[in-house]
Amino acid sequence: MNGMKSKNRNPMRNITGIFLLVMLFLLSQGSSFIYAQAQEKPEIRNFILLIGDGMGNQQRRIAALVKYNGDGNRRMVMEDLTTSGVAFNHSSDRIVTDSAAAGTALATGHKTNNGMLAMDPQGNKLKTILEACQDNGKSTGLITTVMIYHATPAVFASHQASRGSYSDIVEQYLTSGVDLFLGGGTAEFLPKDMGGKRKDGKDMISAFKEKGYTYVRNRSELLGLDCKKENKILGLFAKEDMAYEADRDKEIEPSLAEMTDSAIKVLSKNPKGFFLMVEGGKIDWACHNHDVGGAVYDTIAFDDAVQVAVDFAKKDGKTLIIVVNDHETGGTTISPQINIPLIQNLKSSAVMMAKRIKDGEPVDEVFQEYTGIQDLKEDEKQIIKDEAEGKFKPEATWGYKVTVVAHIISKRTGLLFSTDDHSGTPVIVAAFGPGCSIFDGFYDQSEIPVKAAKLMNIKF
Repeated sequence: MNGMKSKNRNPMRNITGIFLLVMLFLLSQGSSFIYAQAQEKPEIRNFILLIGDGMGNQQRRIAALVKYNGDGNRRMVMEDLTTSGVAFNHSSDRIVTDSAAAGTALATGHKTNNGMLAMDPQGNKLKTILEACQDNGKSTGLITTVMIYHATPAVFASHQASRGSYSDIVEQYLTSGVDLFLGGGTAEFLPKDMGGKRKDGKDMISAFKEKGYTYVRNRSELLGLDCKKENKILGLFAKEDMAYEADRDKEIEPSLAEMTDSAIKVLSKNPKGFFLMVEGGKIDWACHNHDVGGAVYDTIAFDDAVQVAVDFAKKDGKTLIIVVNDHETGGTTISPQINIPLIQNLKSSAVMMAKRIKDGEPVDEVFQEYTGIQDLKEDEKQIIKDEAEGKFKPEATWGYKVTVVAHIISKRTGLLFSTDDHSGTPVIVAAFGPGCSIFDGFYDQSEIPVKAAKLMNIKF
């Protein structure tokens, strides 16, 4: 009986033993390879950081719905990247951050107070990811649709206790070593007697030219550049902020995608790589103003710039792309009454429409031409006229600093806003490129440049 038991057990023991021996052999042969794979770091030469200022998830979704005719299954480019995460974005002194503090977190990996640029709350300078890339021999560039010295671009190449120190920011840009600046803002580059705002009488555009920068003033000059030969570019396409995409004069101002494409062509010549920050700055402005046309079409234009970056990264194979918003603006909500066809009919920002009415154009004609709306109520027409004539103050009545035109369009389209300020909603992070899975999960906004530096293997 015992012999029979032993005879029955032996085959199973033999099979188990053979299996274990085979597994041990395979592991011993492949262990060094597996270890090497785990330790191997991706090679990343370029880092493109795209920031949709004020662009929360609702702004992304409504832009996708408008772009794809209400098809909720279609995604924007930035919604379809390899990796996505969520980042918390409070500042050092506020639950709801501003662009300066949020930008500082994205640029330096440190929290600071609202209003401060690349400095800690005690006023000490913080090294930026752009400066770290420069230390590693990389070319650098900054792009925005607002003034180039505004908070988001400024945090990467200047250090100021106040985001409003525009003239000083421009001075620091001159010695920053940044290779490319594209955006609006001639106002702080020129003295008053030359049509600018500088009080010190300095002509900073000439100063940049003396430093070797090629200066371009409009779309044709930018697109006419021989990017294979150009190394330093200053492009200023408006006195202050550039136009909303819905209002953009395509003969004068380049699109954000065109600026991104030109920048990549210039900066990518460097064999050591480049860092480029691209900001869709007026998404934020539109949401402050409850401006549906401004917000939606600037978000779509921002996504077009993301497409340019992704197309380059796919060919290059050594480029990391991060798409993120610094904060959300407006407390934006897609309501059940959302009217996609009406948003698709918008041919102007609400700000521009209000200006036309203030300049004397009939309310009915403006609305019909730029929105397709033909059934304005008499009380709506009257309140629009009253605002244009200074008889009605929306802020005093509604508590919002928005135009009546924007308010009416928002209600009609079903894209609603709960504030004319920033909200405390966490930001969405999307990533593409080698090693991008490191951006998956939940973390603080300040960890983004630290993670990127780790992937690029640069000291930061």
